[in-house]
Amino acid sequence: MPKYSKKMDGWADALKDRGYSKLAGQLITDMGNRGSALKVLEEMRLPTYRHAVVSADRFLEDPESILSGLSSDTYYITLLPKKPELQRYSKSGLTAEETVDFVKFHASYNLQGYDVLLQEFETNLFGGTIISNEDCIHVELCKGKQSEVAYGTAQVMTATRGRFSPSFRYSVDDTETRGLIWGALQFIRERDEAERQTQVSFAKGYFEFAITQSSRGMRFVFFDYNKSPSYTSLGFSGAL
Repeated sequence: MPKYSKKMDGWADALKDRGYSKLAGQLITDMGNRGSALKVLEEMRLPTYRHAVVSADRFLEDPESILSGLSSDTYYITLLPKKPELQRYSKSGLTAEETVDFVKFHASYNLQGYDVLLQEFETNLFGGTIISNEDCIHVELCKGKQSEVAYGTAQVMTATRGRFSPSFRYSVDDTETRGLIWGALQFIRERDEAERQTQVSFAKGYFEFAITQSSRGMRFVFFDYNKSPSYTSLGFSGAL
C-alpha cells in the first residue's frame, strides 16, 4: 500500500488516489471545523468522547485544570487553526505531559492562531466511516484507528445498501464484523414509525466513528460529522 503523510495534506492525497478529488479539496477547506462537528453529534444524541475547546494560550496558562476535567489517562488533541494558512495538527494516545508538549511544539510560535480541541482517548479496536445520502448508505470499517480507513492503508470491510435494496451487501461473511457494522448504523437510524413499514432509513451525512475498549467496556464513539455533498456523494448511488 502507498505511504502518505500523516498530516491533513496526506489524507487529501490518499483520497485523490482513491478517486475522491472533490472530497479532498473540501477536506482542506473544512479542516478547522471539528469542534462544531462535535456539537452537531451531541445534538443528534450520538455518543462522543468527553471534550473541551479552549484557545491555545488559555490552555498553556493552566493545562492541568483543563486536562483534569476530562478525567482520562490518555488524550486525543487537535490544534484547530483560526486562519486558513495555518496547518492543522492532531495526535491521539498522548499522556497529559505529552499533550502539553504537543501544543508547545506546534503552536507556541502563534498561540493566537489556534484553538485546542482536547478529547479523552480510548484504545481503538475498530475505526470506521459512514456515508449516508438519498441514494445509498455505505460503511467502511477496519481494525485499529479510523485514520487507517481515511488514508486507505488498512484492509477495509464494507457494507452498502442502495435506495431500492431491501438489505445490505457486505464484503465479509463473518457475523461478528457484520454485527459491528450494523451496531454502528443503529446510532443513526431514523426511528420514524412510517419508515418501519418500508425500508429502514438513516440520518444523512458523513460520520466518523470508533469502537473502543476502556474500563467501561467496549463502546461506540462518534467524533466527526459533515453534511456537505462533497462528503456524502463520493460516487455511490442506488445502483450499488
